[in-house]
Amino acid sequence: LYLLGRYYAGIEPTSDGYETFTVTPVLGGLPAYDITVPVKDGSVRVCLDGDRAEILSTRAGGTAVVFGKSCPLTAGETLTVNRE
Repeated sequence: LYLLGRYYAGIEPTSDGYETFTVTPVLGGLPAYDITVPVKDGSVRVCLDGDRAEILSTRAGGTAVVFGKSCPLTAGETLTVNRE
């Protein structure tokens, strides 16, 4: 289940030890999902439902790439991105 969650959430390190990371959710395959994946010293939650994505990281250093948009993640704040 961890690998499935990590695959659909699309969380990849961009530096050693997940100091920085990207979140690129898979947009096809499942109509909706809500996945929480642990990362170093925290977690990342990805909720995807049709044309809306919500991403919450408990730590800084992440960048979300969803619906063709790249947005920095702020620890403790939910990022909402809508498909246009």
